Amino acid sequence: MRLWRFEHTPVLAGLDFTLQSGEVLGVIGANGSGKSTLLQVLATLRRPHRGGGSVLGADARQPVPAAVRAQICLVAHQPALYAQLSLQENLRFVAELFDRPTSIADEALVTVGLSKSAGRRVDRCSHGMVRRADLARALITEPTLLLLDEAHAGLDPADAGSTSSCGSCRSTRSPRSNGGLRPFALGFGPGRGRVPASVCRRAGTWPRRLLS
Repeated sequence: MRLWRFEHTPVLAGLDFTLQSGEVLGVIGANGSGKSTLLQVLATLRRPHRGGGSVLGADARQPVPAAVRAQICLVAHQPALYAQLSLQENLRFVAELFDRPTSIADEALVTVGLSKSAGRRVDRCSHGMVRRADLARALITEPTLLLLDEAHAGLDPADAGSTSSCGSCRSTRSPRSNGGLRPFALGFGPGRGRVPASVCRRAGTWPRRLLS
């Protein structure tokens, strides 16, 4: 990926990288530097007007097949949960969508420390609880490409290990599992000291703002 354009604003100018299978990449940059936009492109939620790239072998400039998109999970700033459903109902629904046993949803809630709050509605949960539930969603889908946008935001230090659990993806099982790490990219804010070295295998720092 070298240049992405959205509407009339050039974004991510000069960006060129490859994320290898099994690699964990941490992206570090200031607010507004384009980290979230990059993750949205990798999640196939945005298509570039210029430049090129591929995501899991699919051309990012073209409509991406549903079979490829099903292998991608983005945990973004806004949770992908239904506010009027309970945490357990949300995660069991995700499990059913991915043809996985509903018991895997309960296991994911245990992994992120929410088993005792499984019946609580999302709109009655704290920000940190919702964040952990969204991370549990990633455990259920066990994607080929996992994208976390400032995954530690809103989490207490003691709860930040949930991100590590998603990073290893060893808490769940699927036909694609080979016991190793999946391709994995994270976006971090300007506080570089909070980047979890136990998760990231490689980190890239934006030397400047990429939004003009």
